[in-house]
Amino acid sequence: MVALETDCVKGEFDAEGWNNTGPTLSIGNPACTYGLDWVPEQNRDAAESLFVPQQFLTTCGDALVNLKDLLEHHLENRQESYVDRNGNQRYDGPLVVVVGGVMDINHEGRESQWDPTGRDYYLSISNQILRRENPNARVGVGVSGIHHDKFNALNVFKNDEWLPYARGSRIWVVGRTDSYTNTNGEDVVKINAQGIYAIPNKSIPAQKPSEDSNDLGGLSGFGVGGDE
Repeated sequence: MVALETDCVKGEFDAEGWNNTGPTLSIGNPACTYGLDWVPEQNRDAAESLFVPQQFLTTCGDALVNLKDLLEHHLENRQESYVDRNGNQRYDGPLVVVVGGVMDINHEGRESQWDPTGRDYYLSISNQILRRENPNARVGVGVSGIHHDKFNALNVFKNDEWLPYARGSRIWVVGRTDSYTNTNGEDVVKINAQGIYAIPNKSIPAQKPSEDSNDLGGLSGFGVGGDE
């Protein structure tokens, strides 16, 4: 392990990585400055064009994986992690970058004893190639409560405001793969998201229910706990 220090950041480089997962640079308590203010003003427009997310994410090399190849990529690149109490080998999946259209999304979330916020969230994505053999094929994406609450994982920045996006939106997902065996004995791959970017001009804001749709007064009690 080698200690590194520059004027901007301090870190430690481990050639083997935790549990032999590969070269790792660990950085503790970085003093981060976000934005492009560090770029000379005359070069800022050019810098902004370089950091457009949907362009920058296409430069992620081997981590950029098509959804149709995701299961194969996971099985070939996962690393042994630990053996659970039932004797099953558990793995750490590789870090991947994928893009797809939203098929399902749950903005309400569900209670989770494993998430620090007490809730986690879920969506699924797909593309035409993945659905060529199975029209219902999709990849599930797990979203932590922190990513939802603090990093707009289920929102798109559009018209100068953050809006929940809906089914049909196109998003980029950065995360680690995982897999499980379904009831048919098939391996199924999923992604635990570490970041999500919704493309503004290809995202659909979720429709808010109108006040009329929440007004149940016209039902005369039918189906809403009225008099029997």
